[in-house]
Amino acid sequence: MRGEGVKYTGCIVSKDKMNKSKPYVVILTGHSSGGRYPKRKQAHIGTFKTKREAEAERARQITAMEASTFVPPSDILVKDYLEYWIKEYVSGGKYKIRTVEAYDSVVRNHFIPFLGHISLQDLSERDIERYFATKRRDEDRVSEGTLQQHYAIIHKALKVATNSLRLLSVNPAERVEGKPRGKQNSKVTDTWSREEVERVIATADKMGARQSAFYHMALETGMRKGELCGLHWGDISLVPGAGEIIVRGQLVKAGPNWSIGTPKNGRERRLPISEELVERLIKWRSEQDIIRSVTDSYEDHDFVFTSIDGSPLLMNNLGQREYAKLVKASGVRRIRFHDMRHTNASLLIEAGTEVKLVSERLGHSSTAITMDIYCHTSASAHRAVADSMWRKKYKKDDISVVEAIYQYGEDNKEVAQTYKH
Repeated sequence: MRGEGVKYTGCIVSKDKMNKSKPYVVILTGHSSGGRYPKRKQAHIGTFKTKREAEAERARQITAMEASTFVPPSDILVKDYLEYWIKEYVSGGKYKIRTVEAYDSVVRNHFIPFLGHISLQDLSERDIERYFATKRRDEDRVSEGTLQQHYAIIHKALKVATNSLRLLSVNPAERVEGKPRGKQNSKVTDTWSREEVERVIATADKMGARQSAFYHMALETGMRKGELCGLHWGDISLVPGAGEIIVRGQLVKAGPNWSIGTPKNGRERRLPISEELVERLIKWRSEQDIIRSVTDSYEDHDFVFTSIDGSPLLMNNLGQREYAKLVKASGVRRIRFHDMRHTNASLLIEAGTEVKLVSERLGHSSTAITMDIYCHTSASAHRAVADSMWRKKYKKDDISVVEAIYQYGEDNKEVAQTYKH
């Protein structure tokens, strides 16, 4: 990166007689920090109309040097810096494959076309504000949730430029007005009832052995789509009465160049499973053995759920085609594939399962996450509470609310008089 390899130790004011409008020039002085023979270096800071203005800038630069807040001038463009950041800090960091792909896509398809031509040190909060304003317009509209992701990425990239590389004195993303905000209510309300779950499983049974085992597992365990698609037979015990799944990884990239990564929170978990699911898995494994024996192009990678050639299932295809057919054939409400996970958690808690146990099965780092995201109360539960408020004290079902309050008030003459009038 430009700005490395040079150490500036001084600052001078010079006069350019050829520039009549702004004759005073502020110049940084220093030397190269590499090589056997350091060379003198200079960097142009700016031109000023009066000597007083130039001297003030010189004083500011010297103060910054003495306070270790000095940032050397650089001509790096936003485009060059973001590409460097992706290569050195994202791709070469501890990020998961899908995260790297997502960051790279946002940088190349959104930030660089809009901000790439600006000098990094000239990038202002106003430039970033204009970017978000453009992305909120009808012709280029992007959802607020997506813009929140964009803000997190640009903020993280510029934080490295500010703190680690010392290319910026302040992070302009910090001062952005109108930062994208996600939805305030994160609770999930779109789930299936127990009766709908039974209909879905019954329909999956008719579709085939693989679909029967796959969707039963999704609804019983609450596993994520990537975890289902990345599951290996070596991670499953099919002993009747002691069936168990160990979630060790997830499919992070499907297709010819598929890849497996760690679970979302990086920790494996054990999930005891029902005898019904064990039976479905045994049936599917027998059918898979037949497919393997009669298919010349089959490559065995020990995946539980596979395509016809032994490769892992295509996650997008599951969500857009097969799953859509299953929902339509079942005659249930359309919810997202991931909402089967929410359905699992909601039904378990509704049945009285301890929240800590549900949290462990879902692979959450704390029960607070489980409660905040997956647990919600139904409209029928709210109605039951409202009805029970009066029925606990009064036996008559036809009593009106005002009459109930009035009768309650007979024990308190003040309240009674209020409702009499």
